[in-house]
Amino acid sequence: MSLRRKKPKIDQERVYLGKLSKPHALQGELKFIPFGCSPVLLEVLETVYLEGSETDVSELRVEYVRGTEKNPIIKFDGVDGRDQSEALSGAILWTKQELLPELNDGEIYESDLIGVQVINLDGGVIGRVESILETGAADVLVIRTPDGEEVMIPAAREHIVEFRRANQTLVVQPPKLDPAES
Repeated sequence: MSLRRKKPKIDQERVYLGKLSKPHALQGELKFIPFGCSPVLLEVLETVYLEGSETDVSELRVEYVRGTEKNPIIKFDGVDGRDQSEALSGAILWTKQELLPELNDGEIYESDLIGVQVINLDGGVIGRVESILETGAADVLVIRTPDGEEVMIPAAREHIVEFRRANQTLVVQPPKLDPAES
């Protein structure tokens, strides 16, 4: 008998933004680890929700975000000391799907791709998006085929042809493989 770990069910109404790491300085700031989102999004949203903190607070207003894209620091209204920020350490920040700002043409939220069916230009099923790897050049879609194999396709414009939101389908043009590399 083999046991398989059951993945936690993902609430489709929630968009997970990142994790609060640890306090920064003494004024209630926290280091933030984004899950593929730009920290600037937090200021646009203003209000975010918490999951898994040591406090009863479940909703916070963002006062400001500073630092760099890779090492942001966030400050919430009413969190004014190190003890208060320590109580929030380890919490996951999320927002409601409908609160996300509208995107420009050709843009897709990463969270919209997790679990969608992936097909090629001929309509052949490749599999479902399982996760997205962040790399230096282009993110990579990790796709699980119906046979259980893992396929990776760069999330670049030349490979993503169309996202059909209504039926949760992503049309891709996989990269051509050089026969010498096989």
